[in-house]
Amino acid sequence: MNESENRSLRPSFREAISRAERQVGYREMKRRSEKLEHIMNMEIVHELCAIMAEVYMMSPDRQIRISGEWLEVELVQSVFKELTDEHVIQVMTDFNRLCYDITNKKAYLRAMLYNSAFSLQASVRNETNSH
Repeated sequence: MNESENRSLRPSFREAISRAERQVGYREMKRRSEKLEHIMNMEIVHELCAIMAEVYMMSPDRQIRISGEWLEVELVQSVFKELTDEHVIQVMTDFNRLCYDITNKKAYLRAMLYNSAFSLQASVRNETNSH
């Protein structure tokens, strides 16, 4: 299959972002945020969904840089497909705690999303133990 045929099989950005939003329960998060009057940074959640969508649209046979390492896009896509609302909330919480400037916000958030798939349970345990 040539590159133009491969490109035509990929979803549009709108379709990809809708998929990411469904995957992480974006609408429910937004409703919960409004209902509980809890200040959840929905702008960051939307950015995270857009980053996921961008990765979903990439050709799987390419590479992408995550935390300074080149990884196969196919691997990153498969990791991102496992992300849930808990991962997104953890990334948003950790990002909001940062006390230094980020020079490349998109790359930083992409790395945080990727790494969250491997560190969520440790983070939850750590927070539970600290209370």
